[in-house]
Amino acid sequence: MSIHVRDGETEAERLAVQAALEERLRRMQAVTDTVAGWPVTGLKADKTFFDAESGD
Repeated sequence: MSIHVRDGETEAERLAVQAALEERLRRMQAVTDTVAGWPVTGLKADKTFFDAESGD
């Protein structure tokens, strides 16, 4: 992943930001992988229930 570095930023700052972004993406991917592993139930959502919960 490449990022744009503004003038005046040091290489160390750029590397720190890049490392933080990569860590966040890694954690997000872990969540995505977990959810993707859940079984599909084939059940339909209870629209009446969720409409009542949301106030619609």
